[in-house]
Amino acid sequence: MTPGDLTSITGGAATLIALISIAFGLLNCFFGYRIFRIMLGVYGFILGAVAGFGLVSSVASEETLWLLLGAVIGGLLGAALMVVFYFIGVFLVGGLAGALVADTIGQFFGVDLSWLVLIIAAVTAGVMALFFQRYAIILATTLSGAWTAVGGTFSLISGRDLQLRQVFALAPEERVGLALWIVLVIWLVLAAAGIIVQLRTTAEPEA
Repeated sequence: MTPGDLTSITGGAATLIALISIAFGLLNCFFGYRIFRIMLGVYGFILGAVAGFGLVSSVASEETLWLLLGAVIGGLLGAALMVVFYFIGVFLVGGLAGALVADTIGQFFGVDLSWLVLIIAAVTAGVMALFFQRYAIILATTLSGAWTAVGGTFSLISGRDLQLRQVFALAPEERVGLALWIVLVIWLVLAAAGIIVQLRTTAEPEA
C-alpha cells in the first residue's frame, strides 16, 4: 500500500465520520426527545466501553482480546444501566449540558473556571433537569444535535475538527476568527428550529 492509498483511506474515513455526524446530529436535534431512551443507551454504551477498556488495560494492557471484551462488556452494562435508571441518565445529560454552558460563559468573559465551579454548575443543572425533564431533554438534544451536525458539516468542508471553545479561546492566537462566529450563529439558529419542532411535536409525559 502506498502513502497515497493510505491518505485516500484516511480521507474516506473522515468523510464517512462527518456524514454520520451530520445525520446523527440532525436526528438528535429534531427528534431528540422521542428517541431519548435510545440515545441514553448509546451514551451509556460509549461511557461503559471506555470505562471497561480502561479497567482492563490497567491489568492486561497488551492483551487485545481482553481489552475488546472489557470494552464490550462495559458498554453493555453501561447501556443497560442508563436505560434502566432513566433518571440517572436525565441527571447526567443535564449535568453535562450545565458544565458545558458554564465553561462557555467563562470563556466568553475570559475566565478559566475551576473544576469546583464546573462541578457545581453540573450538579445544579442536573437537578433542574430532573424537575423539568421535557424541557431539559429538548434543550440538551437540540443544542448537542445541532452542534454535532454543524461540526460535521464544518469538518466535511474544511477538513478540520470544530470545538466550541475555539470561539471563546482565552489566547487570541487560538481563535479561528469570523468564520467560526458564522458557524456559531448557524448552530444557534438550527438549535432554535429544533426546539420549535420538538415542542410542537411532543407533549408532557403523563403522570
